[in-house]
Amino acid sequence: MVQLPDSSPVVHEQADNSADWITVGRIKTVHGVHGWLKVESFTQPPENILTYSGWHLLAEERSASAISSSVGQPVSFDDVKIRDKDILVHLKGLCDRDEAQQLSRHFIRVPRSDIPPPPEGDYYWHQLEGLQVYQAARDGQEAYLLGCVDHMLETGANDVLVVRAADTELSAEDTEIREILIPYRPDEVVKTVDIASGQIIVDWYYD
Repeated sequence: MVQLPDSSPVVHEQADNSADWITVGRIKTVHGVHGWLKVESFTQPPENILTYSGWHLLAEERSASAISSSVGQPVSFDDVKIRDKDILVHLKGLCDRDEAQQLSRHFIRVPRSDIPPPPEGDYYWHQLEGLQVYQAARDGQEAYLLGCVDHMLETGANDVLVVRAADTELSAEDTEIREILIPYRPDEVVKTVDIASGQIIVDWYYD
């Protein structure tokens, strides 16, 4: 599986990806006094965020509906520095620390059309989020719905599907959202991914 994002797991949990835009990172804070910005990349490897030139910045405070409908402020960078694990960028025309500070905690979005297709058999995180997850038929038991992929997690061993459980026993007043963590291990656990039908078939029993 390919992590485009991220965000952070993949697609950041606060950043709603519309049909035409993908969130690939976020401005963390300013760096120095000449308008440099520290960037949190949701791509893998992190430096891949620099391959996209058509950045649009959108304030984190906006509602999900506003994020979906808004393109954001177009910007471009004219210099880049990589220091240890930090990605530093300098935006064109931005040389003042106070002005740069106003862009902190803005999401970085790029046109979906700029995202190259993943290798065959791989998927971007945003493609998996929202898909329904079914337990495969096993030991005479029919396949059944486990829930819906809420978001993704990156671990040292493998990526993880965080599935919001489809538990019909929870009452409408129960505010607890039960999550099922399913390791993304193709063939072993994840049997099939069908983007067109919006379904993932897994073989994963949980308590």
